[in-house]
Amino acid sequence: MSRFAGKNVFITGAGSGFGQRTAELFALEGAKHVYLVDRLQERLDVTAERVTAAGATPVNICTDLGVMSNASDAIAQALSVDPKLDVMISNAAAWANEDFLDMTDESWRHVLSVNLDAYFVLANRAANAMKETGGGVIMFTSSIASLGHGRGFTSYAVAKAGLVSLSKAIAVECAPFGIRSNCVSPGPADTQQSVDLTSEELMSKWRAEGFPLVPLNRLASVDDIAHRLPLSRVGRGEIRDGYQPRGRWRPHGAGVRTYPTSDLVEPSCWSQSVDKWSIESQFASIDNAKTSPLW
Repeated sequence: MSRFAGKNVFITGAGSGFGQRTAELFALEGAKHVYLVDRLQERLDVTAERVTAAGATPVNICTDLGVMSNASDAIAQALSVDPKLDVMISNAAAWANEDFLDMTDESWRHVLSVNLDAYFVLANRAANAMKETGGGVIMFTSSIASLGHGRGFTSYAVAKAGLVSLSKAIAVECAPFGIRSNCVSPGPADTQQSVDLTSEELMSKWRAEGFPLVPLNRLASVDDIAHRLPLSRVGRGEIRDGYQPRGRWRPHGAGVRTYPTSDLVEPSCWSQSVDKWSIESQFASIDNAKTSPLW
């Protein structure tokens, strides 16, 4: 497959989970350069090996996106390799599991700096470069937390909601320059972030016994989400723009079907997310409920 032959792709949070698998998929689809951004060099090295094996040229950028100047420098480093940037995917995340009344200014600032400020800087610098070279695609990984709130994750939920609005704003303002902006909102998933947030023991239990907060009784896999980025959204359709995929799970026979939501700003699309509001009442039945919202 070579639908992205010769394309240059920039991915943050590339050291694990969605970001790592997305980088590999773009490489398999023919990407030329895959810029890998993460704060942990050892994770970048693993992803770089996978990208190389898949046929693309990896460029490691190890940096802390919690500093706005670092985000700007990361785009500049990519553009120094090739001034043409075709796809920019912001996927990195930070979180703080703490009650609202116990939050500190420092904690609030850190989560928003990684989950919102960096996304703005990266998108702004990428869009300006894309404007000069004929356009491109900007994608964000938001979360179903953008639709509501799980206890202990105020700053994370606020930042993710901000990403949805930011994506729509970019879509409206940058469309004349051939720049499309999209946003995906995963639900609970089996990623390294989820392990870091809870524990390997708890994740192993959910893998073996199921995850009852979602009708399919399982966590989303990395492939469930990663395939939506290069294979479903970036490479097809010139008018898909400015949406937050958020079809809500509904029971349908023995399985589950997603029903899309749509309007002028949000074209019809499918999603891997669950209806946040329908699961609030189930928190009490989950072990370690305080840390159970994995979005």
